Amino acid sequence: MPDPLLEIENLSVSFAVGGVLQPAVKDLTLALHPGEIVGVVGESGSGKSTALFAVMSYLPGNAVIESGRVLHGGVDLLRARRETLDDIRGRRVAMIYQDPATALNPAMTVGAQIGEVLARHLPWPARAPGSARTSCCAWSSSTTRRAWPPPIRISSAAACSSG
Repeated sequence: MPDPLLEIENLSVSFAVGGVLQPAVKDLTLALHPGEIVGVVGESGSGKSTALFAVMSYLPGNAVIESGRVLHGGVDLLRARRETLDDIRGRRVAMIYQDPATALNPAMTVGAQIGEVLARHLPWPARAPGSARTSCCAWSSSTTRRAWPPPIRISSAAACSSG
């Protein structure tokens, strides 16, 4: 079997509440291999979101990772530098939220938010802030052949400004 794409080893996360550590995730271990689909299922409050926020290093300030490792490509995401995480998040590891109303920034258009991710991870020529590169992106609907990465048309046109 090939190496896992993502491996969580003995992850334990607690929250400091009133000076006391309250456990949220206890000793979670799982691996995701190429071609696999893993579902994380549990009752409300069982730690599913906390575990995945830990994978992304999106935990709030009162969270304490008590033990464990989260490995992706040989990098422990729990101990990685911010620059390393910025290169990984969105391009190689991403979180898809259940509720888009809380996942998107209401102060930015959807096109600008997608453009921000693409600008961070695709090798486009540098342009000034606010340019088409960071303003908006739309996949070309004129393409009939599917390819990866998909053909991209960058535009600062009003088509993406409505959100």
